[in-house]
Amino acid sequence: MLKVIYEDKDKLIVDKKAGQLSQSGKSVDVDLVSEVLAYRKKKKEEVYAAIINRLDRPVAGLVLFAKNKEAAARYSREVQDKGSISKIYEAYVYGKVDCKKETLVDYLIHDKVNNISSIYDMTQSMQDNEDLKEARLEYELLSYDEESNVSRIRIKLMTGRHHQIRVQFASRGHAILGDYKYLEIANQFLRDKNKKNISMEEFDLLTKKYRLRRNTIALAAVELEVDGQKFTRSK
Repeated sequence: MLKVIYEDKDKLIVDKKAGQLSQSGKSVDVDLVSEVLAYRKKKKEEVYAAIINRLDRPVAGLVLFAKNKEAAARYSREVQDKGSISKIYEAYVYGKVDCKKETLVDYLIHDKVNNISSIYDMTQSMQDNEDLKEARLEYELLSYDEESNVSRIRIKLMTGRHHQIRVQFASRGHAILGDYKYLEIANQFLRDKNKKNISMEEFDLLTKKYRLRRNTIALAAVELEVDGQKFTRSK
């Protein structure tokens, strides 16, 4: 059932379930856009819904929809121009992060064939690669569980790149719990630093401990600021 957080004449903010597709794909499962369209049709409103901040399938949290074309154009500009739309995430990652607060900046390459992103090696020339996208975020350490070796972090996303949070932390050895897609990138970093790898058995145990289901990871969009209003995901 669609979980509506807020609604007015221009926008609709909903809480997406982890494991649900934001938009239709090959899956037979009902995607979030289809749910919103069905919700508007049931209310006898214009059957229109433009998704503004699409979340990866394994990620839960707040998603903004524009309810008309004018609002869609305005919100899209604000996202592109780094305007008044602010997105906050929380995640559980393997290992203790280096700093209490830090800004991470990388350049990403998106492999569309394999649906994966990677960090570009900055020792190479950037001039010959037009596919590079700057990825920037700020994070804060909220807590660290020494027994599990897991950090809980709060993230302010400043750009919206493909799998950005997942690859930026994995590339520093901090795989998001449940995120098997980027586990090898985290392990490659740990090997390069002569540190102990994350074994599959250990990662499986952490995934179970934090009650993560299939097609879900420990990452959620918990706060969204739009039109000067701040919306928070209910616990």
